[in-house]
Amino acid sequence: ALGSSRGSQDIFGSVSATTNASGQAVITVRSSVAGVAQISAYNLSDSTTLTSTINFTFTAGAASATTTTVVASSLSVVADGVTSDTVTVTVKDSFGNGVADQVVSLSSDRGTTDTITYVSNVSDSQGVVVFTVVSSTVGASNYTARIPAIPITFTQKPVINFTLGTLSVSLSTVQASSASVVADGVTPVTITVTLKDTGGNGMPSRLVSLASSRGNKDVITPATAVTDSTGVVQ
Repeated sequence: ALGSSRGSQDIFGSVSATTNASGQAVITVRSSVAGVAQISAYNLSDSTTLTSTINFTFTAGAASATTTTVVASSLSVVADGVTSDTVTVTVKDSFGNGVADQVVSLSSDRGTTDTITYVSNVSDSQGVVVFTVVSSTVGASNYTARIPAIPITFTQKPVINFTLGTLSVSLSTVQASSASVVADGVTPVTITVTLKDTGGNGMPSRLVSLASSRGNKDVITPATAVTDSTGVVQ
């Protein structure tokens, strides 16, 4: 009889076998779990364990599009060009074993709007590759992971929402349509306020008011206004 150091992870073709005239017995072994198994033999006839053992390696199969996982660590991150998110690709075969030494690529459906970097894009011993993504543009990005050399595209495609950051007083602007206007109480000048966050994105639906250093000598209408979808109000 044979036994494995990994127990039931390894399946033997028969419980035991009888030796032939040459003293040989043949038993097959198979497994769907990658790794090293130490196989031991037992002589059931006289209840002894043979000293000789075999270390046998079960290797991972080909990468699978459906069992491989592509996961974002966060589904929402600030679009400031600095705050990052990670996308972890774990390359697996059809039995869920990690597949090492695979060159993996990651792309965004927004193209170069998102910056994707990595320390290594080759899967490690567990099949893992970690990508870092940042963006300064608000919006949702769909990420697709591939192994170009096979080629294979993985089924899981995580979505990361890049959101507005905090108001930037340095990037926001206040502009007048004219630097000089006749003081006749009739001729107007238009003041345009553009609110931007720290990533330079326009900030919509913000209530804005204007004030003059000369108080009520200047008439401002309306008293307040809400920024449009691009962060602009006049």
